[in-house]
Amino acid sequence: MMPTVEAGDVEVLLQWLDWGLVANTVGNLHWSLLHHSSARGQINIASLLLER
Repeated sequence: MMPTVEAGDVEVLLQWLDWGLVANTVGNLHWSLLHHSSARGQINIASLLLER
């Protein structure tokens, strides 16, 4: 999931969220999806995660 967020793939992320992915899911480094999107400058992804 983190590569999808880092790449800025909004459509795939929306599909995962619709399937039940929790927006504050964390990876093995304890970074959330929001952390990853912010670190990569993916503003659209970060906004989407904040809305959810």
